[in-house]
Amino acid sequence: MTAQDASKAPADDVCVDRLVAPPVAAVVQSPPPRHRRAYSRRLQACLLVAGVYLLLIGLCAAVRLEADNWGFLLMQFAREALVHIWVVHWVGALFVGALYVAVGRLERVGPLAARCVLAAMPLMLIASWDRIATAAYRPIRTSTGVYMAHPTRGWTLRPGWTGLQDGIEIHINSRGLRGPEVSPQKEPGQRRILFLGDSVTYGYGAPEGVSFVSRFGEQCTDASTAARRLTAINLAMPAYSTWQEYDLLVHEGLRYEPDLIVLVFCVNDVLEKFQLFRFGGHTRGFEPAQPSVVEWSGLVRAARAWRTHRERMAKETAKALGFSTTVRRLLRDPHAPLVEKGWRIMQDYLDRIVEAARRASVPLVVVGAPHNDQFEPNEPWPKPTPQDVLAERMAARGVPYLDLLPLFRAHLTLAGVEAGSLFVDPFHFSAAGHELVGREICAFLSDQNLLD
Repeated sequence: MTAQDASKAPADDVCVDRLVAPPVAAVVQSPPPRHRRAYSRRLQACLLVAGVYLLLIGLCAAVRLEADNWGFLLMQFAREALVHIWVVHWVGALFVGALYVAVGRLERVGPLAARCVLAAMPLMLIASWDRIATAAYRPIRTSTGVYMAHPTRGWTLRPGWTGLQDGIEIHINSRGLRGPEVSPQKEPGQRRILFLGDSVTYGYGAPEGVSFVSRFGEQCTDASTAARRLTAINLAMPAYSTWQEYDLLVHEGLRYEPDLIVLVFCVNDVLEKFQLFRFGGHTRGFEPAQPSVVEWSGLVRAARAWRTHRERMAKETAKALGFSTTVRRLLRDPHAPLVEKGWRIMQDYLDRIVEAARRASVPLVVVGAPHNDQFEPNEPWPKPTPQDVLAERMAARGVPYLDLLPLFRAHLTLAGVEAGSLFVDPFHFSAAGHELVGREICAFLSDQNLLD
């Protein structure tokens, strides 16, 4: 080897080393196979936990939906939300299961793919909580236009409105009442029965011609020889209480020259008013504001509800009020201070209704409607029931009173059916419930000689 060749040898060796040895960066960035298998195992463990979580939530939603069929009734928005929760979580569980199988077959997963999947887990959890919250917090529905503001009662029905209300076609006549057109002037030989009440009497959730008010004349055909001349006027408004019913009767109801007034009492009338601003609550009434563009989000609804409570009252007061104004609190603790206050306010306006009817020389009958929770076999509600309280007070004022609660229980025992067959939700009657209520009211009025 010449000196010239010797001087070139190191350079050749360097070139060979560069061709054979991998770059240092490649050694650092590419994990050995055992690390890739570790990524795979960790990722599979996370996917397994996520899949089990999604299956459990979907199963809970399915169980609650099935309980609705057994009498543990849901409001319409909660039922729709639970169906969506069930579908979303079970579809998510199938997707996560497919990923689990795919990762198991690959056996080796790179760090970038593993980190991307793991980073998506908190997002999946937030999305799950968001869907769950939709069943707990009522959405602000797009205004149908059926309600309009009223200066003294807060809200009323819009005259001449026709459309869908929670999937049921509703018609409001030109007088702002549900039902056919009716003139203030009474026809010769006509006998008018004026019904006051809230959404139960209004027939919420019942198609036209199904509610007990709309079928009153037909149901009373066998109860009185004068039944063919009976005309029922439905003056009920959703979410009304006695303070609104008194105003409605005095300023509008008596103009129809009624021969009889039937006031239907519902157990939520006692405490529901405390949710209104007028009585120290946090809402303006039945008709909500326009929904936001993110109304589909349950977390947004929860944040709005929390913010509303913070803005309107102290957190402790809001929490106590939210629990205290429920029907279950009324049934569980009939002697609570807020319950007694609610009774005093309700009785004050009820006395005004009695006096207004007597001044107009129109007989008044009060009907006590039951609530689905009152039929729970494992819930021995203490005495007195709200219907018992009302019966005692009406007896002291000489007002005929019909308690539908024992009549419902007798019917359920005789027919051998569940209470849920008479309700579409905790408050409102099904078609069978309306049929029963109409029949019992007709029989009671006939016994009192009020239909002739």
